Amino acid sequence: FQFEKLTYVPALHTRAGIEQILKGSFMESGKSSIDYAGLILEAGIDADISPFFIAARIIQEMGLQGQSPLATGTLDGYAGVYNFYNIGATPNPDVPNGARINGARFALFGREPDKGEITPDEEAWLLPWTTPQRAITGGARWIAGRYVAIGQDTLYGQKFDLVAEGGLFIHQYAQNIQMAWAEGRRTRRAWLELGLIQASFTFRIPVFENMPAEPAALP
Repeated sequence: FQFEKLTYVPALHTRAGIEQILKGSFMESGKSSIDYAGLILEAGIDADISPFFIAARIIQEMGLQGQSPLATGTLDGYAGVYNFYNIGATPNPDVPNGARINGARFALFGREPDKGEITPDEEAWLLPWTTPQRAITGGARWIAGRYVAIGQDTLYGQKFDLVAEGGLFIHQYAQNIQMAWAEGRRTRRAWLELGLIQASFTFRIPVFENMPAEPAALP
């Protein structure tokens, strides 16, 4: 399922499925006053991307129990600022919590936070992300526009950039080498628990030439 196309399919991407993915996480129904399943479904419809993908991506980035303060708006110095996808959270080893601070700065002012201004195209991402709804839907729009719309429309394609335009292997979503595998496994588990694993899915699986005869072991 790391090769499943990430477009929204109304007949398959149901609230019940989202709740299966969120089970055991900080976003599980009843754990807080926030209706995360509803927000994620709304974001998927708005951005035309799979809400199952959104749910799995948030858990991957924020931690199963929402360990990142960007999931709860409690980062020191940035109270009330959310960034569920760690967009713009580039590492900064010179500053304690540097990556999260960069993520919070992006959530407030976009690509050039030092200017303290939000451009018209960044307004379309619902910046600033000062509520969970704005952050979840705005971040989904950002991913849809910058990855899914240009052909990086699978988990594998987001991690391993195979889009020739702009240069191969350059435009990757995350540093985590197992991101696509981990999120795909979580989505597959949801389909199994819903009894829908035999449903029709669309996969985009790249085929490479001159590969080894046997698969390599995990490093």
